[in-house]
Amino acid sequence: MNDIGTRFNFYSLRYSTQGFYTLSDTAYKGMTGGTAKQVTGADGAVTTSYENLYNLHMSRKAKNQLLLSQPMGRFGSLSLSWDRQTYWRTANRTQSIQFAWSAMVRNVSVGVSVQRSASLYDSHQDNIVAMSLSVPLGNPQQATRARFTTTHADSTGATGSAGVSGYVPGQESLFYNVNQRYGAQQRYGGDAALQYAGQRGDYSLGYSYSSDSRNLSYGMSGGAVLHEDGLTLSQPLGNTNILVKAPGPVAWRCLTTKASKPIAAAMPSFRTPRRIASTRSRWMSLPPATTLSWENAIVSKTPTDGALVRATIVTRRGAKALFTIGYRNEMLPFGTVVTLADEQTSGIVGDGGSLYLAGLPAEGTLSAVWGQGSDKKCVIKYRLNPQDYSARTGLYSQEARCQ
Repeated sequence: MNDIGTRFNFYSLRYSTQGFYTLSDTAYKGMTGGTAKQVTGADGAVTTSYENLYNLHMSRKAKNQLLLSQPMGRFGSLSLSWDRQTYWRTANRTQSIQFAWSAMVRNVSVGVSVQRSASLYDSHQDNIVAMSLSVPLGNPQQATRARFTTTHADSTGATGSAGVSGYVPGQESLFYNVNQRYGAQQRYGGDAALQYAGQRGDYSLGYSYSSDSRNLSYGMSGGAVLHEDGLTLSQPLGNTNILVKAPGPVAWRCLTTKASKPIAAAMPSFRTPRRIASTRSRWMSLPPATTLSWENAIVSKTPTDGALVRATIVTRRGAKALFTIGYRNEMLPFGTVVTLADEQTSGIVGDGGSLYLAGLPAEGTLSAVWGQGSDKKCVIKYRLNPQDYSARTGLYSQEARCQ
């Protein structure tokens, strides 16, 4: 809204008829329902607590919402929010106003909020104060953080939670989350969850408990794409997706996903329609003295909304070698084009007959051409010698003759 970053949002809507209901509203068995409980606060005062209470006779009428935020640089940010919901056939309304401050201090996240609210079924004004703290632990790459929250409300007293979450060391696809909660009147609870982002889908396992219940949950989600090369299972797909094809028997990684792919296709999903989307690949597991090369390690596509497009990455598996090539009584001329027979691998000779090639088999034949006529071409037969291999550079360095 101005040069100092102030942001102001306001919206208002009105349901012009009395018969508007959401899809979840239609699932209720009757027009009214729910339970009401008497709760004794820390000061001995008795208040009414409502659980799953609803009254469809009082359908939504209008809603207004206001949000004002102001960044303050290294001092964090401030926000003020207000919303009000009115209903048909009643003068009661739900309303809340909240003031909040949050900041990041040396990677420690701190937040404080104060809220005053009123519910549809109770004219009592509830005052709520909440504080939160999130502290990083250990290696930043594991995203391990300890979290602490505490809340005090007039209606429920003090509640709080403490937990830790992050990636399992050495397993960047496995995320864990553990929490313990406490509340007034000896009410307690907790939960633990694991989430795994695999190459063929996402999997989750969770357990939660409270003073009067126990729950075990599990889930899985993913995508399946049937194409001319077969069936590819993947993580959940978005509206617009790219199918990456990279023929080769080696495990590889598409850098827009988290899991290694020992197959020839992968699905980096959630792409933006009608924008150039770049897909990059990196090889994960190779035998010693072996490398892979490609002509297009970065492929750009411009998918339309809702489309599935294919990106093909041409790969070649083999060794890297630095040859010094002689021809007759001198070195092979500068600029000579050398091509591996029956392959797309090629290179250009530099100074002193030097030639670098990647994706080479252990032995083979190279064709060299530096002009027109039969006297401007020759053939190189080579065999990679293990004694000429350097583990430090990953290169074979040896001499060859062009005949």
